[in-house]
Amino acid sequence: MRLANFFNKTPVVRFFFIVIYKVVKIVYSSDIDFRCSVGKGLKLHHVIGTAWGPNVKIGNNVTITHNVTLGHKNGVMPVIGSYVYIGPGACIVGVKIGDNCVIAPGSIVITDVPDNAVVAGNPAKIISYKGALELIEYPCKMGVN
Repeated sequence: MRLANFFNKTPVVRFFFIVIYKVVKIVYSSDIDFRCSVGKGLKLHHVIGTAWGPNVKIGNNVTITHNVTLGHKNGVMPVIGSYVYIGPGACIVGVKIGDNCVIAPGSIVITDVPDNAVVAGNPAKIISYKGALELIEYPCKMGVN
């Protein structure tokens, strides 16, 4: 994905990486657009069934599990902050997810989520403000160099 995005503007090399990207999409049954904006430290656990489009923005150190959909609502794609965990089967449509958040498995997120929130349900509601840092082990925690 990152190589297809990097070489997207290079005519001859672009073709090679886009073909590889499309083969990987078929093998893993996922639809992740290579033109999206993704920060450092993205972790995709069991990528099968995961889908998002070209205008999705994802921050640093985000963990996304299987069957996650990042879809549009009225043409607006989701913006995911840094240090976010998105559980299996979650659906996030056209909203902003703050930093250090947890989206519980099976949640349908249709409203913006503030920083440090843990949300669950259909539609997702805030159940605490404990955030993700104590639940998920990231390579570099916030505030630590």
